[in-house]
Amino acid sequence: MPDLPPPPTARLGRWALAASGLGLTCLPVLGSGIGLALGVIALRRRARGQPEGALTASIAITLGIAGLLLVAATARLLLERRPYLVAAPPPSEPGWMPSPPPPVGEARRAGPAGSATRASRDAARIETTIGPVRLVDLPDRGVLRELLGAEADEAKRAGEALVLYAAAEDCKPCNGFAVALADARLQRALGASRFVRVDVAARTVELQRLGVPVEKVPGFALLGADSLVRDYVNGGEWGADVAENIAPVLGPFLAGKLAQRKFPFRSPTPRDLTTL
Repeated sequence: MPDLPPPPTARLGRWALAASGLGLTCLPVLGSGIGLALGVIALRRRARGQPEGALTASIAITLGIAGLLLVAATARLLLERRPYLVAAPPPSEPGWMPSPPPPVGEARRAGPAGSATRASRDAARIETTIGPVRLVDLPDRGVLRELLGAEADEAKRAGEALVLYAAAEDCKPCNGFAVALADARLQRALGASRFVRVDVAARTVELQRLGVPVEKVPGFALLGADSLVRDYVNGGEWGADVAENIAPVLGPFLAGKLAQRKFPFRSPTPRDLTTL
């Protein structure tokens, strides 16, 4: 006798199992969905008196559900590991540097003894006062030497020590120094001083021509004649960027009395500057 073809329910169960298998391999969502649907149809036929293939249909349904759950878990894991999809908030201040961190903002809202004001010769120059310390962000445009010369004249009239503060965007040590400026211990160590903050990335060549090292930030330079550097230290001198570490270094540095250094500064010669 010739072999009889398998009953319709048995064939349906095999198709469901094959589709669910594809759902676990090369057709993740489509295969699992088709296998799950065919398995459910096969079980309904079993309820109408066609029991053949019911076990195969049950296995297909289980594999189909497992395939869909696996796809969902994988998608969730991928989304959790892609933080770069979140857009960064826009800066709250004009210019390249964000506004000072919250502790400095709190000092700005304090009373007259610790109040901070903002002045502007043009739209991009930002000046912030924290106690006796004045923090100036230079505009992106203009010749750096000329801008520093104008700041030096104002510092002289105000009786302030002028410091070129070399920083970089998204620099944690630089932001740590800005936070530490709100500490009274650091303010006492610095006294009446004007820190002119300059973006190293935007002014690399101009800084090098003035003799400012640009390899490490934050960096602090005392300027002499024609805005050339006469002394320099960087944040590697004090370790963690907190007031109790910074004050014993920058205080003597501003006074010209910092003898012990991890990174001694060699003042560039005119020949060094002309080769840039």
